[in-house]
Amino acid sequence: MVLFSCDSSITPKQSAFFAPEFGVSSYNSFITQCNYSFSKNKIARIEYLDNCNFNIVYDDLNAKIFFSYININNNFPDIIKVFDERIIENSSNAIEIKVSEYVDSKISVYSRMFNYVGNTPSNVQFYLTDSVSNFLAGSLFFKTEPNYDSLLPYINYINVDLKKLIESFEWNK
Repeated sequence: MVLFSCDSSITPKQSAFFAPEFGVSSYNSFITQCNYSFSKNKIARIEYLDNCNFNIVYDDLNAKIFFSYININNNFPDIIKVFDERIIENSSNAIEIKVSEYVDSKISVYSRMFNYVGNTPSNVQFYLTDSVSNFLAGSLFFKTEPNYDSLLPYINYINVDLKKLIESFEWNK
């Protein structure tokens, strides 16, 4: 009997996170009163703040993207310096920072996006500019304690929306 007994060891299950399922995204155009327009996911809503500042709120995902608009008055290097300081401040808990750029010189849209790997306060920060008179900065926040592993599916989902937003972005002249 001993020769035919099972020789399997018991291994405890590892912790796992809920794997959310997202539907197919559809987008509509959002035209601001502040000199620009873009496409946004229909499941998100706009929450107006003040002076061209607003949030794109994902109620079901417990997330929002905060947008801050700055009018450039021959101070573009200073604005970039302040933005870079925010990048450094936010990266203290990051394992890695992935940087991507988007340029459409025909319509004067220049963008740089920073994706943080790790438990950071903001998982994505980016800006859009024409480098002459307009600068729009954005930061993604979740209304929960940072846990990169559990937030990653949501970050990836919103990153697709951000890519669509940036590629459809236009300064209204």
